[in-house]
Amino acid sequence: MRRIAVLALSTASVGAIALAAATPAFAQDAPAPAPENCAAITDDAQRQACAEAAETAAPNANAGDQATVPSGTPASAEGTQGSTGTIVVTGSRLRRDERNSPDPVTIIDPSMEAREGKFDTAEVLQSSPVAAGSTQITSAISSNFVVNGGEGVQTISLRGLGANRTLVLLNGRRAGPAGVRGGVSAFDLNVIPVDAIQSVDILKTGASSIYGSDAVAGVVNLITKKDLEGFQLRGFSSVPENSGGEQYSISGTYGTKLGDRGHAMIGLNFHRQRELERGDRDFLGCEEEYVTNADGDRVDPVDPRTGDPYCGAFPTDQIFIANVGLMSGNNLRGPCVPAIPGTPAAGICPANFTRRAIGAIQYNRPGQNLDQYLSTPGQVGSFFNPTNDTQFTAPTGFFPVGSFTADGLALANNFDSRALGDSVIPDTKRFTVFAEAGYELSDRVELYFEGLYNRRKTKTDASRQLFFYQFPGSGDTVYSEAFGAYYLPYFFCDGTTCDPNAVGDPLNAGFGGANLLQPVIYAPFNSSTDVKYYRGVAGLRADLDNVLSNGFVDFHVQHSRSDGDYARQVIFRDAIEFGVAEFRTDLCEGTVTAIRGVPCIDINYTDPRVLAGNFTPEERAFLFGWDKGNTLYKQTSAEVTAGGDLFELPAGPVKAALGLHFRRDSINDTPGEVTLSDNVWGSTTSGVTAGRQITKEAFGEIEIPILENAPIARSLTFSGAARVTNTNAKRAFDGQEDSDNGNWTYKLAGNWQVTDWLRFRATYGTSFRSPALFEQFLASESGFLGQGLDPCINYGLKDNATLAANCASLGIPDNYAGAGSSFETFSEGGVGLLDPETSKAFTLSAIFTPQSWFWDGGQFSFTVDYIDINVKDQVTQLGAGSILAGCYTSDNFENEPLCDLIVRKPDAPNQYNIVTVTDPYLNIDQQRNKSLDFTTRFRQDLGSLGSLSLLAQMTYQLKDKYTLFQGVSDSFNGEVGDPKWVGDMNLTWRKAPFTVTYGLQIISKTNDFEDLEDVGGANLNADNCLATAAAYALRGGPYCPVYKLPRVAYHSLSAELEVNKNFNFLLGVSNIFDKKPPRVSTVGTPISGFGQVPLLGSYYDYFGRRFFVSAQAKF
Repeated sequence: MRRIAVLALSTASVGAIALAAATPAFAQDAPAPAPENCAAITDDAQRQACAEAAETAAPNANAGDQATVPSGTPASAEGTQGSTGTIVVTGSRLRRDERNSPDPVTIIDPSMEAREGKFDTAEVLQSSPVAAGSTQITSAISSNFVVNGGEGVQTISLRGLGANRTLVLLNGRRAGPAGVRGGVSAFDLNVIPVDAIQSVDILKTGASSIYGSDAVAGVVNLITKKDLEGFQLRGFSSVPENSGGEQYSISGTYGTKLGDRGHAMIGLNFHRQRELERGDRDFLGCEEEYVTNADGDRVDPVDPRTGDPYCGAFPTDQIFIANVGLMSGNNLRGPCVPAIPGTPAAGICPANFTRRAIGAIQYNRPGQNLDQYLSTPGQVGSFFNPTNDTQFTAPTGFFPVGSFTADGLALANNFDSRALGDSVIPDTKRFTVFAEAGYELSDRVELYFEGLYNRRKTKTDASRQLFFYQFPGSGDTVYSEAFGAYYLPYFFCDGTTCDPNAVGDPLNAGFGGANLLQPVIYAPFNSSTDVKYYRGVAGLRADLDNVLSNGFVDFHVQHSRSDGDYARQVIFRDAIEFGVAEFRTDLCEGTVTAIRGVPCIDINYTDPRVLAGNFTPEERAFLFGWDKGNTLYKQTSAEVTAGGDLFELPAGPVKAALGLHFRRDSINDTPGEVTLSDNVWGSTTSGVTAGRQITKEAFGEIEIPILENAPIARSLTFSGAARVTNTNAKRAFDGQEDSDNGNWTYKLAGNWQVTDWLRFRATYGTSFRSPALFEQFLASESGFLGQGLDPCINYGLKDNATLAANCASLGIPDNYAGAGSSFETFSEGGVGLLDPETSKAFTLSAIFTPQSWFWDGGQFSFTVDYIDINVKDQVTQLGAGSILAGCYTSDNFENEPLCDLIVRKPDAPNQYNIVTVTDPYLNIDQQRNKSLDFTTRFRQDLGSLGSLSLLAQMTYQLKDKYTLFQGVSDSFNGEVGDPKWVGDMNLTWRKAPFTVTYGLQIISKTNDFEDLEDVGGANLNADNCLATAAAYALRGGPYCPVYKLPRVAYHSLSAELEVNKNFNFLLGVSNIFDKKPPRVSTVGTPISGFGQVPLLGSYYDYFGRRFFVSAQAKF
C-alpha cells in the first residue's frame, strides 16, 4: 500500500488553475545567459549580445524546456562547454551551436527557486514536478526509517522509479555516491550546496546509451558556476513562524583570471539545518485515531480526564499480559461491552454484548487518577474475579488498561511524551569547499580541474521501547492436557538459560497466575552520522577542427570517496537474553554477561520506577551503549570522447562521437563492534558489506540531417546512439564473482522543425542497470516489523476464500488476533543470482514557439511531452508485507516459493505469530510509468511599468503500475505518495531595481479506496466504514477512516531589490497561508501515518509559514 477539508484558493491561485484549464499545461522558460558566463565568449558581437540578453531577461528566464531557447541565443555555460563556444547539451555527446536536441530536458534555475524560499539543493530538485509526484528520500524519511544511504541522506528519484535509477551528473560527469551503511548507492544531494550550482538540467527519459548504467528514469545534471571574477558573498536565513526547523547558510566565492588563458574559482559554504522536533508541530505529535461515523462525527475514544481524543501509537510504562494458551482460566476478560449486532448471549453477557480480553496493566501514578475510572485498587481488580492461584494477580497500584473498554484504551499510556523530543528533521551541519579551474595550453588545448569537499554531520534524537517476556513471581501449577501440571517455566525453559523447575521470576513478587508478563519501557534511540566526501576531476579537451570539421577530443579522470562514520544507541543483548532478564528464573549477581563479560546486574523491570524508564546510572550503563561503524565508498573512472562533423549532406553536417569509459566502484561497510559481536537487542543488525565492481563501456552517437528549408520541414534530423557494457562484480570475503557482458543499449531519435513556431521530437531507446554494490554484496541485515502485517489476522472476517483456505491449512483459527511482539526481517545481497535490469523508453513532444503574439510586447511558448518508461527484471526487495500477501493469497499455496521465506511460532505463547520473514534482493517482473509533462511561458512587456512573466509546469501521471510476478500487479497512481498530478507556477513582475515574485505549488488530491477495501475486507460496509467488533465496543459502531486526501496548494511571495550591480537583497515568505499537511487516521487506515500526517507524503510542508531573507554582495 502507498499511503478533509475543501481546499480554499486565493484569487491568484484561482487564476493559475484557470490558466491550466485553458491551456492544459503549465510551462517553463527559455534559459537566458548568466552574466558571469558572457565574459567567456571570445566573439565581441556575441559577448555584447549575451550581456544585453542577461540584462533584460525575465527573472525566470534561466529555467524551462531547452526547446524554447530563442533562435540565435548564444550558447551558455548550462551545457558542457567547448573551447570554441559550442556546447554539449545534456542527453548527447555531440557538440552544437544551440540547444536543439530531440530529448525532453527541463532546466531549473536556482536563483528563481531562491525567490520562492528554496535554498537547499535537495529541496530545489525534490520539489520539481518531475520529482514531486512521487515519494522522495528526504532527511525526515532517512532519519526516521531505514533507507539506502543511511541517516540524513537526501536523494532524487524521477517518476517514482527510485534513486538507483536516476543518474546524477556533475558538469556532465558521474558523481560518486555518498552515505553510510551497506546500502550506499545513490548520489547524496547534501554533497553540493545550491550556491555552487548555476543551473540544473533534468533529462526526462532513459539515457544508458549516452551515460551508461543507472540512467533508467532519467538524468539530473548539476552544472556548477564558472568564470566568476572577484569575490562574492551571500547569506541566507529561513525562519518558520513557529520555532523549529530554522535554516541558515553563508557562502563566499572568489574567482580570478590566470593570465589571458585561464581562470580559477574557489568557494566555501556553511549550511545549518536546525532540528524540527515532533513537539514543534501539533500534527507531528499526538497520534489521535481521527475517525468518524457515517455522519462525519468524531468517534475516537476520549480520555475521561481531559475530554479529548486519546493519543496512541507509542505505548510505554505498561505491562502487557500474554495468555499462553495452556488453559482457558487465564484468558482475562473485562466487563460486557457492545458487540456486533446479532451476537448471541454468552456467559454473563446478554445478546449483542461481549467481553474483550484485557491485555495490559498500568501503575497508577500521581495525577493519572486511574482509580476514578477503573476497578478498585488492591489488586488488578474485580474484572479478573480471581478464584484460584492460576488467575492473574498484581501488586497494589496496578490497574487494567487497553482495548477491553473505551475508557481502558483512552487511559493507557499509549503515547510517551518524551517522544515529542524526537527528530522529524534532524539537526544537520554541512561545510563545503568547491573549486574549478581551466587553463588553455594553446589555442586548441585546455586543461580543466574540479574539486569538491563536503562534510556533513547529522544528529537525530529518537525513542524506542524495551520489551520482553518474564514469568510472574508466583502461582499455582498450570495444568495442560498435553503435559500435566507444572509451573510456567517448565513450558519455556530448557535448562540452558532458565530453570524449568523454577516457580517464576524471583523479582516479580506480587504478580501471580498463569500469564506471562511483558514490561514495555521507554528507551532512548539517538544516532549520528559524520560523512566526509571528496571528489576530484582532471581533464583535457582539445579542438581538432584542423583535422576534422568541428572535431574535438575530451579526456578526463574522476575519483570520489565517501568516508562515513555512523553511531547509534543500542541495548545490549547480553543484558536481556540468556536468562538475565527475559524468562528469568535466577538472579545473576556475581556472574558476568555472556558476550561482553561485564558484571551482571539484576534489574526489577516491573518496578514502577523502572517501568517509567528511570534507570540508575549503573543500570543505564549495563543496559545501553553506543555502537560505531564506518562506510567507505570509492569510485574511480576514466573516459575519453572524440567526435566532430564527418561530412556534409545537403541538409547539413553529419555529426558523430565515439568514446570509451572505465569505472571501478568499491564499498566496505564495517558495522560497530557491538553489531559484529551479535550483541544488539531488538534492532537492525548487519555484517560487513564489502566488494568491488569494474565496468567497461564503449559508446557512439551519430546525427544525420535529412531535410533543411524544405516545404514540409525547416529541418529534419535523425540521431542514434549505442553502448555496450561489461561488468564484473567480486565479493570481498569469499571472492565470489559475477560477470555480465555484452549488455547493449541504444537510442533512436527524430527532430522535426515544421515551421518557425512548431517542432516535434521523439525518442525511443533502451537502458540498462547493473545491480548496485549493496544489492549484490549486502551482508545479512535484520530489522523488525509489527504482527499487524499478517494477512491471517481475523481472516474469517475477510472476503477472500483463497486466503481463508491457506491460513486454515496451517491450523490458524479464523479469529486469530496476531497479538504479540514484532517479528524480525532479514535481507542480504544476491551476487551471482541477480540479472541486470533493462528498460524501454519512448518520448513524443510538441513544441510551440510563436514568433508573434496577439498584441505587442507579448511572448509565449508551450511544450508537451509524453513519456513512457517500462523497467523489466527490476532488482528490488518485495518487502515483508508483499511476501506475506503473496504467500497467503497464492492459488498454489503448497508450492509457493514466497512461503519458504516465512517462519511462524509453532507453540505457545503467541502460537502462530510470525517469527521471521526473509526479504532477499531479487528480480521482479516490471514497473511501468506513463506521464504527460506540460511546460509553458508567457512574458509581457509593460513599457514604463516593467515586465510581467509567467513560468508554469505540470506533470500528469497516466500510469504507475508495479508487477511483482506475472498476474500479480498493483497500481499506485493517484494514491498517497503517488498523486496523479503536481504543478508549480512562478509569476514575476520586474521593473529595475525591483523584482516581485509569486510562487504556487499544487499537489492533487489522492484516493486510497482500493487499499481500504484490502484492509477492511468483509468488515467494510456501504458507507465505507469498518464494522468490526472493536468498532462497536470502543467507538459506538462502525467507524470511517480517512482514505481521501484533498488537493493542497502552497503560496510564496518575495521582493528583491538590486541596490546596484554589486549588491542585492531578497525578502519573502513561504507557505503564506500556513497550510498544514492533510490529516490521516491511525486505525483501520490504508494510509501509513507519521504523527497525524501521511508517511509517504514527502511533498507536504512540515515547517509551516516561514520568512526568508537573502543578501548578496560582489567585490
